[in-house]
Amino acid sequence: MSKSYTLRIVVTALMALAISVAAACQAPSRPEAKSALPSSLPPPPIGTQPEGPSVSDNVNWAADGVITAGEYRNSRSFDSYELWWTADEANLYVAVKAETQGWLAIGFDPESKMKDADIVIGYIKDGKLTISDQYSAGQFGPHLPDVDQGGSDDILASAGKSEGGFTTIEFKRKLDTGDRFDKVLGKGTHKIIWAYGSDPIFTLKHTTRGSGEIDL
Repeated sequence: MSKSYTLRIVVTALMALAISVAAACQAPSRPEAKSALPSSLPPPPIGTQPEGPSVSDNVNWAADGVITAGEYRNSRSFDSYELWWTADEANLYVAVKAETQGWLAIGFDPESKMKDADIVIGYIKDGKLTISDQYSAGQFGPHLPDVDQGGSDDILASAGKSEGGFTTIEFKRKLDTGDRFDKVLGKGTHKIIWAYGSDPIFTLKHTTRGSGEIDL
């Protein structure tokens, strides 16, 4: 083999190699594969709970001395004394019932025994209700009408009935009357005292009494 022939083979090989390298350099690169999902997803929108009907929308209260189904949302029995109540945004509705022909009473948030209790007391005589908004100045009284102590009578509506040996009294008052002799009855638990007597005279001592709690 002559030297010139060998040189042509080497040159041809080098040219082929150069063309191959150039073609490789010019070939377009493959784009990177993208993730099907973004790396970070936006947080889901924050939802709001729809507001339900207010308590007052469900109050079907009537001052008639009769406790009807659905009229009160809450009830408790303290031995022979029965209590029903409902509150809306502004008012408290109460019914008390006991097997007596005498007076019935309920007191809100006493500090000690009867002291500083906001009391509502009533009786029925000759078919007519007498009811009084009172305040107890001491642990065992006296509990006088608010109007006699410089306050006001804040019972907005009331009624009562006596039949079958039982007396029922219903009344309505504001949760916050603005009277310093009335307790502000806000949301939460409140102490109560209760009592009733055998005769429709406020000054006669109770025959049965007790205490408990209600939740507004």
